[in-house]
Amino acid sequence: MTEVTGDASLKPQARRILRMAEQFVDMARLSNIDSQVNGNPLKHIFAQGAVLAFGIELMLKALHEQTLNKRAHGHDLWKLYKGLPVQVREALQAEYVDGAPEYDRNMDVLLASFEISPPQMEEMLKGSRDAFSLLRYAHEGKLPEVIGPGRLMNAIRRYLFKAYPDADWLS
Repeated sequence: MTEVTGDASLKPQARRILRMAEQFVDMARLSNIDSQVNGNPLKHIFAQGAVLAFGIELMLKALHEQTLNKRAHGHDLWKLYKGLPVQVREALQAEYVDGAPEYDRNMDVLLASFEISPPQMEEMLKGSRDAFSLLRYAHEGKLPEVIGPGRLMNAIRRYLFKAYPDADWLS
């Protein structure tokens, strides 16, 4: 596992991108709460997925800005991830696997009981690489291969908290 140390502070542009990303992640959470409270957990499923995928996209773009000092373009989550330095990808992978909170590990057990393997991080990224674009047009009938990037979003956030503990991007 690649060790992540919090010896750097966020560059201003990366901080701005992360603040925007967090707004989209918050909207996805709020729509999830609304769906649960109103007894219809699928009420906002496509909008929630699109907003969350866009939040993840922005987090990956912030990591490009922070680690490579360059602006990344496009909505393809897989390409954004593959464009990151190897040590960042390794640290994100470690968070996805080893740092998964209990509810993600419980979901893994549930899926295994149905002989379904939970998607690995690279599978999740490849399968939801165009989730933002596709979910905005879900009415056209074409959906991403993988939906449910919450675990991926949590892994990226945990990495950011460890690597950049000043974390004032949340304020």
